[in-house]
Amino acid sequence: MRYFSHTNNNIKNMLKVINVSSMHALFKTIPADIRIKKEVDIPFALDEISIKHFFQKNIDNHYRVQFVGCGMFKHFVPEVVTQIIGRGEWLTAYTPYQAEVSQGTLQSIFEFQTIVSNMYGCEIANASLYDGATATIEAILMTIRMTNKKCVIIPTNIHPEYLDVCKAYAKMCNFKILTVPFDIDSGNVDTHAIENLLKNGNISSLLYQYPNFLGGLEDQQKLNTLAHTYGALSICINPEPLVFGSLKPPGLYNADIVVGEGIGLCPFTGLGSPGLGLFATKKKFLRFIPGRLVSMTKDQNNKRSFVLTLSTREQHIRRDRATSNICTNNALNALAFLITVSLYGKKGYAHVSKQNILKNIYFRKLIKGSHNVRLKYKNKFFNESVLEFENRSKLIHFIASMNEKGINIGLDLYNFFAKLDRHLLICITELNSIDDINEIIKDINHYV
Repeated sequence: MRYFSHTNNNIKNMLKVINVSSMHALFKTIPADIRIKKEVDIPFALDEISIKHFFQKNIDNHYRVQFVGCGMFKHFVPEVVTQIIGRGEWLTAYTPYQAEVSQGTLQSIFEFQTIVSNMYGCEIANASLYDGATATIEAILMTIRMTNKKCVIIPTNIHPEYLDVCKAYAKMCNFKILTVPFDIDSGNVDTHAIENLLKNGNISSLLYQYPNFLGGLEDQQKLNTLAHTYGALSICINPEPLVFGSLKPPGLYNADIVVGEGIGLCPFTGLGSPGLGLFATKKKFLRFIPGRLVSMTKDQNNKRSFVLTLSTREQHIRRDRATSNICTNNALNALAFLITVSLYGKKGYAHVSKQNILKNIYFRKLIKGSHNVRLKYKNKFFNESVLEFENRSKLIHFIASMNEKGINIGLDLYNFFAKLDRHLLICITELNSIDDINEIIKDINHYV
């Protein structure tokens, strides 16, 4: 829609018609703590990220600068995405069982599947699952069904909450988890310990996370080869799909299943928001996958059409043949993810990924010049860095100081790893400006 500014005389006449004395009186129902209390000097001709950043800092009274990742990485989502997904054409009351009246929904799911399979270097992808954690456990259960082996290997540097979900399922689904401590000096998996466990020959799958919970990049080729050498399947957990805008995806390293979390490329992350479980695998495993699969075909008039091909849950087939009791996919988030990535395009996706890398390199160079903290791990990484403080009291003081300044500075790793009791996990994405990064360095030098 077009916007026409109002003259003072226009405003005066309109207020008179509605019998309101002033603009202040017009907006008195808006709580005082969320009103703009100052004139805003809007700059000229900014790009969308910069203009959003400007309004957040200068108008949003509750805005906090974010340096937290931990599996929920917030990225730039064009405002047009929220406008598109809010259109009535996408609203549906139920599952698209009836293909004749659900072609739009089915096509969006099919295109989502195509993007996920391409992104992960796999042949097929399902219509999505609840979140990264449920996608992970569904992958484990799938390998157990395929191999008839009830033991899995999981390194402890995957997302700790994903590991908790797996342990909860293990109790009820009667399978065993062998956890492998990661190398505390490198932050990466201990491949020798993994190989020793694989040698017993009773392992259904080996899991690894890329990037791992500490931001490090594992040797995918080595881990996938190890699993296959000893008759196990490999599962790659990917909490940050943007990494594959720059690096080779797991499917091209012969990973059997790739799962991930896609909510960071949706317009809504935060308190209580659902996730977006990504799930991709090899075509030969088609009959074992959980959730739904939409396919493209032709109708009786030889026109392209889309259908719900697989939905192997208990309500549809015999219970003993169901691959999962998950009853749905996160269609709205999948749609938002699809639109965001489509708007990026291949070049744009690679560009945003590169921006993440460059800003983290910039941050790490500045950290190397600081005498108050140091980088714990200097190996290959993406988006996250572990900072080591002199002692725990200095770390706690720094986090508290940043909280008072309205900055969510990162994760105290002692929450999950007792040996990392003076370490902070900090995340930087394309949404963090150079000014934000410079300010954090000043704060480290000031408060630590």
